[in-house]
Amino acid sequence: MPIKVKVSLSKDGVTAADKFLKAKLKLVERNIAAVIKDEAIPHLIDLIMFRYDEMGKRMDKMSDEDPTNPQIWRGVFKDKLEEEAQQTFIFDGNSGIIKLNLGEKSFLGYTEEPDTDSTTPLQWMVYYLEGLSTSYAWITRESWEQVFPDGKWDPEWGRFKSAPGFMLRGREFHKSTNPWAEELTWSEKRHPFSSSSPQDIFAEALNEFKIRPFIQKAIDAATAGKKL
Repeated sequence: MPIKVKVSLSKDGVTAADKFLKAKLKLVERNIAAVIKDEAIPHLIDLIMFRYDEMGKRMDKMSDEDPTNPQIWRGVFKDKLEEEAQQTFIFDGNSGIIKLNLGEKSFLGYTEEPDTDSTTPLQWMVYYLEGLSTSYAWITRESWEQVFPDGKWDPEWGRFKSAPGFMLRGREFHKSTNPWAEELTWSEKRHPFSSSSPQDIFAEALNEFKIRPFIQKAIDAATAGKKL
């Protein structure tokens, strides 16, 4: 679920008690835009990254070189969030509207027909956020050679192919005509995100995010005649 933030600052219906604030409405608007861009958005991204790190704890037992490990993509993911925040942040001083979109599927490389062979980090991330409804084993080259000691390394077997290993569907792992289950233990090879539910780290972060304190800070500064 992508995050959509919209703040509208109405210039109508200002009471007599608010005349002083109305006179400084432009400063209020500028301050709100500044505080959201410089403080609120970074805070929201930090909340998203906290949830990202919580999700990544599933991978603690897997190699740091494993391309399916979101812990090694952390910097790339955060950079993309910050880039998207810069690209989607809009402030319309005339209408007093601030908009921000974060977490659109497109920024992760999502398409209606995702490339399941892709080893691009963010392409993998799509499947963790959307959920992996099927059981998967993670087959490394070492595991492959244990099953096929005389066979040529062939990562063409499974989904999400990459040099260090690949995802193998559970039904292929357990198929009687294949030797995987004879040599490997499913509990040890089962991928940590196998049959996982959707990981809605954006919605979880938004539930914790409180925009009112940032707006109040901007209003208080404007009331004191300060520009943020």
